[in-house]
Amino acid sequence: MLAPEDGDAIAIERLLYTAVDRAGRFHMSGLPPGRYRLYALAGPASLTAFRQNPRVLQVIALRGKTVDLEPGGRTTVELNVMPLEELAQALQEVE
Repeated sequence: MLAPEDGDAIAIERLLYTAVDRAGRFHMSGLPPGRYRLYALAGPASLTAFRQNPRVLQVIALRGKTVDLEPGGRTTVELNVMPLEELAQALQEVE
């Protein structure tokens, strides 16, 4: 999941999602330049957590990686998958 990194202005419709291939790679294109935070989340149940409360991003912010995209730029990022249990705990912290 990719979230624009602009403080508290996080809205569920601004989050971008993609799936990984068999090798664990993913690709996103057509993104506007800017600073983003990238997260690797386990399974579709993770999306439900963000629909319930997008503020959970504030709790898990340190688990994501910051990505600065330049116009026409490319980047490679390596991530560790956040277990669903950790995401559920973060959701409880913001409720």
